[in-house]
Amino acid sequence: MNAFVGKWKLIAWENIDPILSVLSIPEEQKAALLSNVIFEIEFPEPNVIKIKSNLALLSNDVLLPINEDFEAVTQEGTRFGGFAERISDTKIMYTQRHPIFQVTATSEVVDDENTLIANFLGVRSTFKFRRI
Repeated sequence: MNAFVGKWKLIAWENIDPILSVLSIPEEQKAALLSNVIFEIEFPEPNVIKIKSNLALLSNDVLLPINEDFEAVTQEGTRFGGFAERISDTKIMYTQRHPIFQVTATSEVVDDENTLIANFLGVRSTFKFRRI
C-alpha cells in the first residue's frame, strides 16, 4: 500500500456539483475550494490509513482502519459507519453508511496519479490527484 503514501494535489474533477451542493458550498466558492486541494496519506500502523488535508471540510486528520468496520461522528454530531477495504497494493474501496445517504468510493494509484471515483446520491464523481 506504499503506492498511496505521500502528498497528492487535486488536478481534475468531474460531476462534483451534487457533492458540493449537499455540503452547502456556494458556486462562487467552488473554484477557490478546489484550486489548491492537497492530501497527505500515510500508514501510521499496518492496517490504518491516515489522511491529512488542507481542505476546510476536513478540519481533522482522518484515520480509517483497513478491512474492518468503523464508526465515527461528524462535527455536527451525526453518527456514521464505514468500511475501507484493501483490494490490492494500489487500490482501496471505501463504503460509508450514513443515516441519510451512502457513499462508495474507489481510489486507485497508477504511476503518479491517484484516481478517486465516488458514487454519491446516484451520481458518479471523479477526482484526479497527482503526486507532489
